[in-house]
Amino acid sequence: MSKLPRTTLTPTLVLNEDGSPYLACGTPGGDKQDQWQLAFLIRHLMYGQSMQQAIDAPGFGSSHWPNSFYPRQAEPGKMSIESRVGKKIIADLRARGHIVSVSDPWSEGWICASSIAQNRQLSAAASPRGVQAYAVGR
Repeated sequence: MSKLPRTTLTPTLVLNEDGSPYLACGTPGGDKQDQWQLAFLIRHLMYGQSMQQAIDAPGFGSSHWPNSFYPRQAEPGKMSIESRVGKKIIADLRARGHIVSVSDPWSEGWICASSIAQNRQLSAAASPRGVQAYAVGR
């Protein structure tokens, strides 16, 4: 048995090429944290969605590997995805061999993020899921 504790905490800081801070993001959610944050970062950084658009996109997550928490169950091939993606995407995933559990709308991923632009303008975005967070600025 490992004596090193396993954690699912994944606070994330994204830096500009010059090393200055650009974005901080995080989410509760156990083993799905890295999955939800990766999808957010890809949508925002690679596909140019605003932080709020990237957060609001339908969420998904896999429970394929052993859970970090007791009893460390694994569900090989299983994923959950919000029903908002539509029946065609769900059917396509199933056709590719995924065991798809369709989740309620607005139930997968509770990302919050803030950023600072080169002109020092602050921005923030928060997930409406779970009604747990909001973005405020002054």
